[in-house]
Amino acid sequence: MEVEPDQEAEIVVADPQGASYTVVGPTQLFVEASAIKGGVIRICQVAKGKPHRWYTWQVGPRPVPDPVSLPTAKLTASPTRLDAKAPAPVHLEWTTAPEGAKVTLNDGNGPKDVDPNGSAVVLPRITTLYTIAATTIDGSVAYSQAIVTVSEDPPPPVVDTKALVSIVYESSEMPVPRQVHNARFELEQKGFEVRVVDADVVTGLGTIPAHMKAAIEAARSHGLPCLVITSGDKVIRKVALPATDAEIVKAVTQ
Repeated sequence: MEVEPDQEAEIVVADPQGASYTVVGPTQLFVEASAIKGGVIRICQVAKGKPHRWYTWQVGPRPVPDPVSLPTAKLTASPTRLDAKAPAPVHLEWTTAPEGAKVTLNDGNGPKDVDPNGSAVVLPRITTLYTIAATTIDGSVAYSQAIVTVSEDPPPPVVDTKALVSIVYESSEMPVPRQVHNARFELEQKGFEVRVVDADVVTGLGTIPAHMKAAIEAARSHGLPCLVITSGDKVIRKVALPATDAEIVKAVTQ
């Protein structure tokens, strides 16, 4: 508190009564008034032969900072699963707090400003993660996410010329029909490796290559005679042996 410098003056604290003071330098003093909740501090300089000097300061309670309001966000999506073959709209809805927060919606292509509370209709073609973010002035951020899954039936395996085509039969089915030989010749012309396998003979050899064992097991589970396409020891396709050479070629290359 600033007062006029006066070496002859005596300082008197008029209000609040009983408060003490400390002189700091020639023109300042500190008044101990910690008990004051609000009101007036009055100081008087008293000097013999001089008029009294009064100083008045308005005192208020120390301001209490507003409590920190953390942001909140909630995002929902309906439906959350779609079939890729039957696209459908998805309804997004969100709420955030507090008022005044900056709110954005991100579908993976960057955030876009949206209303604090709102909704939107979207048409996702692929599985998409949606994120709502609420940011307050102090930098606090709240997030909420919803994922919409777009599923589709797995595509049929692609048969390339690296696959092994096995036409599996048993000795009792000899002779091998002519259409098998015709189909084998046409498939080899297309770059496929084709084997005509007698399951009885191969099984009797003892040690069987993994790819041939897989073909024979697949054929027997399906019913002989059978056409089996393998890649390594993985069975790609198995079908009952078609009746004509054209149908055999089609069963492999389709």
